[in-house]
Amino acid sequence: MLDVCVSTADSVCLSFNAYKPHCVAIGKLYKLVSEPMCLGSVLISWVTSVKYLSITLMGGRSLAFNSSCVKHSFFAACNSIYAHAKDLDEVVHLTLQESYCLPILTYAAVAVKYTARQEQELNAAWNSVYRRIFGFNKWESVKAFIKGLGRLDLHHVFMLRRVNFYLSLQSSGLTVLHNVLWSSLRLNCSDWILFCVCYGRSKYEIMRKIFDDY
Repeated sequence: MLDVCVSTADSVCLSFNAYKPHCVAIGKLYKLVSEPMCLGSVLISWVTSVKYLSITLMGGRSLAFNSSCVKHSFFAACNSIYAHAKDLDEVVHLTLQESYCLPILTYAAVAVKYTARQEQELNAAWNSVYRRIFGFNKWESVKAFIKGLGRLDLHHVFMLRRVNFYLSLQSSGLTVLHNVLWSSLRLNCSDWILFCVCYGRSKYEIMRKIFDDY
């Protein structure tokens, strides 16, 4: 396949930068993969992880994603805002964190499948923002406080992102996107949000259930 890609590129006077791509093994037999891959005359190295569009994919028995890089970027952005927002009103400070730091945690959240433990760690990272701004101790729960502010924790923010994404697929005029939506339902029938979107529940109904659930 790679040879075909190289010959096709040559035929239209294009060339690949063979030093940028990497190979990642995913599947039950990932440990047995050792045969070198070549792009033209250059060997492509096998790696255990690769970063693409700010998302780190991990090789192994199944497709996995590294959330540590996300947390590092998130806390770096948070600390930068903390350093310049010490004298601001707490709600204004929180709004800045929501505008500039929360998107780091929710980036590609619809496409990336974090484990339950990873999602819990990211949620704890976002809760730490509330603790630091409003003076809560580490052992104090902020769930009721977040709800009192009319906001949601990260688990439910992820749900809202999925709602908007699934509805955009449903309203698209492209058949291929409709097929992606229904194929996703067949592969993940336990996703109640996806089920509601596919069977015509309104955005208001779904969002109301999310807020009531929190």
